[in-house]
Amino acid sequence: MTKTNGIVHIDKYNYNFVTFGNNVAIINTTPHSVTIQDTDGTPITVPSSVILNAKAEEK
Repeated sequence: MTKTNGIVHIDKYNYNFVTFGNNVAIINTTPHSVTIQDTDGTPITVPSSVILNAKAEEK
C-alpha cells in the first residue's frame, strides 16, 4: 500500500489530503475525520481539512 499525506495550497487556503494506492487523492471537507478503505483493504483515516458549507439543489 502506498499512501501520501500532504498539504496543497489553492487560492488562499491550505488543504490536507491523502492519496490512496490507486492515485486517488481525498480532501475531507467535513468537520470530522473520515475513515475510508484503501484498495488493498487497509482502513485509512483522512483528517478534516477545510469545512465547506453546501446544500444540494436540483435543477
